[in-house]
Amino acid sequence: DSGCPEHSTPIEIFFTTDISEKESNKILVYPNPTKDILNIEGIVGYTGLYSIHGKLVGTTTNKTLDISHLTSGIYFLMTTDSKGKVYARKVVKE
Repeated sequence: DSGCPEHSTPIEIFFTTDISEKESNKILVYPNPTKDILNIEGIVGYTGLYSIHGKLVGTTTNKTLDISHLTSGIYFLMTTDSKGKVYARKVVKE
């Protein structure tokens, strides 16, 4: 038993250091760490916030995401641009 509900869908998150500086700067998330509102700049399409267990805990198509309701910890922000390219950032909730 994995401890996951039957309806959960596993996701894989890959982080790499093999990208150019230009690519890595396309999305800016601040303040980080934060207690409430995350500001998202750069390429913004659909944005999802995932727990370290892969559970989707928040979404936005705006340039902000309210995470005040979440418990303290580490999350992963995944943003998809109009071409389907995914950008990921680690977010720390205080």
